[in-house]
Formats: sequence, structure tokens, C-alpha cells
Amino acid sequence: MSTCTKNDEPLRCRKCGEMKPADCFHRDKSRKMGRVTICKACKSAYSKTMAQAGRKRYTKVMKVLEEVRYEKVCKACGRLLQSHMFSKKPNSRDSLCTYCRDCYSRRRRKHQYGLTDEMLDKMLAVETCQMPGCGRKLERRLHTHFDHCHKSGKVRAVLCQKCNTMLGYIEKNLHLVQPMLDYINEHKGGNEAA
Repeated sequence: MSTCTKNDEPLRCRKCGEMKPADCFHRDKSRKMGRVTICKACKSAYSKTMAQAGRKRYTKVMKVLEEVRYEKVCKACGRLLQSHMFSKKPNSRDSLCTYCRDCYSRRRRKHQYGLTDEMLDKMLAVETCQMPGCGRKLERRLHTHFDHCHKSGKVRAVLCQKCNTMLGYIEKNLHLVQPMLDYINEHKGGNEAA
């Protein structure tokens, strides 16, 4: 759909060859007519084609990098690690972050929650979910979730993903907790009989 008006002086698009009103061309003060020579529709189509080509090139590079598995030094911890231990970053020279995944996660959590190294080490040393009654084993550092108050930002405990998600939902919808419990109790007998 064109945003062009019919009152403008028509110009010929260098790409499609059609005569279109001047509003169908982007402004360019450096040109004699004050407009670029390719219409907005052709420019948009060209930009989409170039973006798709860029994505294909990036995908091809990432496939090669995944196959090669070279080593890289983490800027934070100084360890020499396999390339798969780094997150992908398209704009960098080697398409990888400068920090390994563990260091990146650690830096992000320290900044986000305002923790010291000692506090962070103590929280990451927890091996099970701290939600009463859960006790699920926290297998990887990436799967540990820091439960925190969204108003004050204070970190409360380390939880598994399921408990953290459930707690976040309940906290925002406290008015639904009792009706849900009533619903479960009401239909509990029907499920046992089946």
C-alpha cells in the first residue's frame, strides 16, 4: 500500500521503471530533485532481501563454528575453554561473547541484584530448591533462579524454575489462590474415583 499523494511531481524509479509521485521516494538533500532515485517500495524489498542474505551468511558462519569447536580464553576468569562454552554474539569478530556462559551469568546476577562476590558464592553453593516442600536438586548454575522482591530488589532465596514461576504467578494473583484451592478440593473426589 502506497503512502504517495497524487499532487506531487512524478518521478521515475530507477529500479522498477514506474512513474510515481515524489512522495513515493525518500528525501535526499544532496540530489538535484531532493529525492533518491529508487522508490520506497523497491527500497523496502531490497532491504528485506539484504537482511535475509545477511541472516543466511550468519547461519552459515555459525554452522562452521559449531563444527570446528575451537578454544577461546574467557576475559573474566582467564580459562581456556571450548567455543561452545560461550554464548553467540553476531557483531563480534568471532561471533562469540568475550565472557564464558558461567562468568556472563555471574556478572549479570551481581549487577542485577547488587550482590557481592561472597553473597553470590554462598547463594550458588545451594544444591537444592529452597522452597519449603520442594527440595528439587539444582543441577546447573544456569537452572538456579534467584527469587527476589520486585519492589525492593532484595534477593530472598534460590529456587528451581518451576517454584520460581509458580511463586511469581501466585504473588501477582493472590486473590485467585483460595478459589483455586476450593476448586481442587471440590473436584478431588471425582479424580480419585476415575
